[in-house]
Amino acid sequence: MKTMLYKPMPSLAVINWYLDYEPTTGLFRWARHETRPSYIGRIAGAKQKYIRIKLLDEFWNAHRLAWFIMTKQDPKHLMIDHKDRDKYNNSFSNLRLATNSENQFNRQKQPGISILMRGTFKASLCVRGSKFHLGYFLEYWDALCARKSAEVKYGYRT
Repeated sequence: MKTMLYKPMPSLAVINWYLDYEPTTGLFRWARHETRPSYIGRIAGAKQKYIRIKLLDEFWNAHRLAWFIMTKQDPKHLMIDHKDRDKYNNSFSNLRLATNSENQFNRQKQPGISILMRGTFKASLCVRGSKFHLGYFLEYWDALCARKSAEVKYGYRT
């Protein structure tokens, strides 16, 4: 697995004191705020490369906090992958521990597969000037399988 700079997570008690996590939506809300009481109940975090939450004067990636809250295990040097490749979707069902190669594969754009709104995937293939729509899929892997099957069926060569 890829080694990354490691900074120990704050304790679960501290995280749960300040933040409420909704596993089905992936949203964090302020339960308490050090300097701005008006933030209580508001969605926590700012969209940058990932959603980042400032807690105790340090920034934390929301997907790493979500993993820690749900599994009670600090991911330390391991990577947390977004299955649907939507880096802002921090619902727990969308997160997984991944090796570096799994994480890199998941982020690569595969030809003929497009990610659409709400995490659905569209597969298509263009062979000798004819475009084939292969369908819409809830899972990336299903779209990839449809694409690879169509490549074999239509004699597509990469």
